[in-house]
Amino acid sequence: MLSRTRKFILEKKLIQRGDKVLAAVSGGGDSVAMAILLSRLQADIGFGLALGWIDHRQNEASRQDGNLVAETAARLEVPFHSAAIQPSPKTGSREGYWRDERYRILRRMAEEHGLNRTATGHTRDDQAETVLLRLQRGTGVSGLAGIPAERPGGVVRPLLGCGREELRRFLIAEGFPWQEDPTNLDISVPRNRIRHVLIRDHPGLVDRLVRVAEKAGVMSELVGRYLGEASLVKETPLQGIFEIDLAFLRTAGPNLGREALRAALCQARGSIVGISRQNIEALAALSGVEPSSRVLDLPGLRAYRAHHRLFLVRPEDPVRPTREIAIVSEGDYAWADMDVTVVVSRLGQAPIPLMLRTRRPGDRLWSSSVRLKTHLIKRHVPRFLRDRMPLLASGSEVVWLPPPLRPPFPGLDAEARFERGAWWNLA
Repeated sequence: MLSRTRKFILEKKLIQRGDKVLAAVSGGGDSVAMAILLSRLQADIGFGLALGWIDHRQNEASRQDGNLVAETAARLEVPFHSAAIQPSPKTGSREGYWRDERYRILRRMAEEHGLNRTATGHTRDDQAETVLLRLQRGTGVSGLAGIPAERPGGVVRPLLGCGREELRRFLIAEGFPWQEDPTNLDISVPRNRIRHVLIRDHPGLVDRLVRVAEKAGVMSELVGRYLGEASLVKETPLQGIFEIDLAFLRTAGPNLGREALRAALCQARGSIVGISRQNIEALAALSGVEPSSRVLDLPGLRAYRAHHRLFLVRPEDPVRPTREIAIVSEGDYAWADMDVTVVVSRLGQAPIPLMLRTRRPGDRLWSSSVRLKTHLIKRHVPRFLRDRMPLLASGSEVVWLPPPLRPPFPGLDAEARFERGAWWNLA
């Protein structure tokens, strides 16, 4: 098993020499076995290792799990770190909440201790269960690929080539204890029902499902390469804002189009976890409507249909800076709040000083009674961009907007340069 795990890690390039790995250990058999296997591979591959445990604050048994993980770390002579997860909210999926919180806490734990990889104990059995769960809920090719060996953020799954039962036999042979989570026996939970009923009654099903996942993974990778070459998703100059190529979706057809939308959501969110078939269908419907302004809330994202364009926006990203910059002469004005530099090459007869800022209530175009809000709506600038747009103003008169939104004040020549490219065409 050690040589098989080593081969899997090296073939998938999950852990490389010089990496520092946080092994997420719950106290269960899979994760304890992973900790032992990784500790045996440390010197060979050349990486550092620490064990991390998260207390779900459920009962005394949870704290016993923590003691077991701490003792395992001491026996393996590796550092031990722990953190607590807050109680789950009364509404929504408890399992989904815990999953998202675990990854958030593990990411923070790794950052605090200078670790660049986080290893989780997902096995072949978990892979098979995941494929069945996704089939039950409805999925595409990427969903059938199951659990990836690596996900964004440095999360790796070195045990995907190992089975649950063989890992427990390994633990018995090595003389390491582990705890079985009693909640895993609750067959009212869909994954547990699949594990203890469907898979148990169909010998060989795990192997067949794993092969399906492997083939779907190859197909998903090919589709991903094609979509990448097609530049379906454009990362805009503004942090956390992505644009989907509607022209591509119109020619892709429904099946490839939905795979494209899954890929787009994965790129924008960093993961497809938590995205349902209903979410994909709702986004497909939004992309196919006639030009209009509509909003769709998705897990971890908000989609905006802005006339002929479709954007994905991460809601946690900041919307509006608080600082303003006075422009008194030609030059480059770096505005760190917005990751933009406004280059003023000529001021002409513009009133001095001008203020580099975002819009405010009451703004209007210079020498005009037209309100800025009205002008931006007519130019089909989506609402979420209006508060993120740099402008130059004298009082409440806006004298410059990023082209091609409005011709500047006569003689005024300026350009907005974002860190990830020039202001894109909003016409």
